[in-house]
This record gives sequence, C-alpha cells and structure tokens, in this order.
Amino acid sequence: MTTQARVRKMVTAVVLGITVAVVACGSPDRATGSATGGPIEIEISQLFIHVINRSGTAITDVKLELVPIGRATIFSATHYRLESEGRQSFSMNDLRGSDGTPFRRSVHRPQTVRVTANGVDGTAHELEIPWD
Repeated sequence: MTTQARVRKMVTAVVLGITVAVVACGSPDRATGSATGGPIEIEISQLFIHVINRSGTAITDVKLELVPIGRATIFSATHYRLESEGRQSFSMNDLRGSDGTPFRRSVHRPQTVRVTANGVDGTAHELEIPWD
C-alpha cells in the first residue's frame, strides 16, 4: 500500500470518527425539544410533555397549554402542585380543548407549548417554547 493510500484511509477514519462524535453528542433527536435554564423546564418527546420545576420552591396551579397553528382550540392539562425539582409528565392524551376535544397529533399541528404556574411564595412563572 502506498503512502498516499494510507493517508487517505487515515483522513477518512478521522473524519468518520469526528462525525460519529458530533452526532453522538448532539441532541437525542430532533423530534424532541426542551427549554432549560429557567425556573421551569419543558421537554417534549413523542408521547409526553415533561414539566420540571427548578424554581427552588414548590409551584401550584401548573397549567400546560398546547397552542396549535391558527390558535382555534388551545389544548390544556393541569396539575395541582409540583414540588421543587419535581417532574410531571403529561401524556398527549391528557390534553383537552375547552369543549373537551382531545388532542390528536394527526389532526392538530402544534405551534408552541406554554406552561404557567404560581410559586408558593406568590411569584408567577411562565414559559413558552416552540414545538419544533
């Protein structure tokens, strides 16, 4: 094998290794989204929307809203109390419109996810992220 052939194989191996490392260290998949760094975090997966309380105190009246394109019907679900560092998973089947219509991904195309809550110390928390 010539020197040029060895160099090509080494360069190919290095490029392949870097590509694998970048893909492995990237986000888990593009079908999921998250907003982190604030008092409330939202993680979206295929079947669930997870709300995580990072405020340091308990929060109450947690309301998750899924706003579809066109904003015709906003689908929501509520949870009474979420402790500090607690996590609440909302199934897509938990989301209902104001008239009781269930959310169906095959029918409704989501635009944003919004979470509102009140801290036990009286602070209001709100976070809205795009669906992706």
